[in-house]
Amino acid sequence: MRVNTTDLQNAFGKYLSLVEKECWIVDLENKSINQYSFSQERDIRSLNTFREEDTIKSTVFEGLEIPLKDIFTVN
Repeated sequence: MRVNTTDLQNAFGKYLSLVEKECWIVDLENKSINQYSFSQERDIRSLNTFREEDTIKSTVFEGLEIPLKDIFTVN
């Protein structure tokens, strides 16, 4: 399934108006997650890309760590 870039940008913009500090965008096709962290002014403070072999750690919720292999493994 191909994601329309314009649709993704529109959805991200709408979500950004609601989100406080962090947003994860999951890309099933590429088995990756983009993690955005935001400042108080909602500027992007950091952007990290995690792949299937990585473990993503929340910048907001202490102790929240998820190995991406647990997300992308099909049973």
